[in-house]
Amino acid sequence: MAKLIMLAGFPRSGTTWFANLINTHEQVLYRHELIGRHYTHLNDETFQKLRSGTELSDIEQEEVQAWISAAHIDTDKPPFFAKKFGLLRYPNLHHYAWLGTKTLPLLESLYEKAFTTHSDDARYLVKETRTLNQFTHFLTGLNAHSTVFLVRRPHGSIASHLTGIKKGVMQSAPPQQIEEWAAGLKERNPELYEEVKASYQQFDDVDFLSYRWRDYHETMLQLLPKLNGHVFNYEHCQRHKRASTEKLFNILGLSLSPNTLSFIGDEQDANEKSLLKRDASDSFYSVYRGKDFNFESWKESLSEENITRISAITDQTWARLEEVFTCAE
Repeated sequence: MAKLIMLAGFPRSGTTWFANLINTHEQVLYRHELIGRHYTHLNDETFQKLRSGTELSDIEQEEVQAWISAAHIDTDKPPFFAKKFGLLRYPNLHHYAWLGTKTLPLLESLYEKAFTTHSDDARYLVKETRTLNQFTHFLTGLNAHSTVFLVRRPHGSIASHLTGIKKGVMQSAPPQQIEEWAAGLKERNPELYEEVKASYQQFDDVDFLSYRWRDYHETMLQLLPKLNGHVFNYEHCQRHKRASTEKLFNILGLSLSPNTLSFIGDEQDANEKSLLKRDASDSFYSVYRGKDFNFESWKESLSEENITRISAITDQTWARLEEVFTCAE
C-alpha cells in the first residue's frame, strides 16, 4: 500500500510552501486539505468513523485509499511538478487539464481518470491547517506513515492574517466563530478558558488570533508524545533551506532532486513566473520565495503595541515549542 505523509500547521504558517517543497519529489502526490475540502466525496458513514477513531473494515480501508489516491481539482493545486506516474510526468499538461476542468466542471470524471495513479511507489501528502481535535483519529484511520508539523513564530502568522484582512482576501472572525471557539476551549483547555472567559467577547483580531495560535500549539504539544511526529520551524527552514530540506527528506525516506533544489533556490520573483509556474493570482497565496522574499516582514508590518500583545499571550508556548523543533544547520 502507498505510504501517507500528514502535514499540519496553523493557518498562514507556511504550510503550503512546505507541502510544495515535499511535493517537488517525483514520488509524492500532494492532496491539498483533503479532509477539509473533499470530505463529501467519501461515504459519510466512513468519514464519521475516521473522525471518531472507530476501526474501519477492510472495505472501508479500500474506500479511504481510493479517496486519497483520486485526483481532483479541489485537492490538486498548482504549481505542478513532474512525477514518475502516467500523465503526471507532464506538469504542463496537468496544469492545462486542471485549468480546463476548473472552467468546465463536467470534465471532472475525465480529469480524475487521467491523473489518478494507484502505484505502491507513490507517497501521498495530505496537508491540513484546521483543528487538531480529531487529528489522532484521522491519523489512525488514514494509516499515516509519517507526521510532520510546521510551526511559524506567532507574530509572522498573525501579521500574515492581518495583511490578508487588509487586502480583503481574508475576513475577521465573526462573533459566532469566537463563541464557538470559546465553547470548544472550555472542554479542550480549561486552564486557558479560565484566562479568557471574561474577555473573549471583546477580542479584536490580534487578541483572537494570538489565543487561537496558543490554543492550537498547546494542543499540538499534547499530541506529540502519541504521534511520534516531527516539528519543523518555518523560520529555521527559511534560514537553512538546503540543510533543513535534507533533514526533512531523510526523515521521509526521500532523496533530493533537481526540482527540489530549484524550488528552494528560486532565483525568480513570484511575479515573474509564467502561467504554468504561477500557483496563485495573488502573491499573498504564492508558495514561491523569490529574492525579495522577507520571512520576517512582520517586524515592519506590526506595531510595537501589537508585538507586545502577541508576545504576552504566546511567549510561554513558543518557548515550549522551541524544545521540540527538529533542526538542521
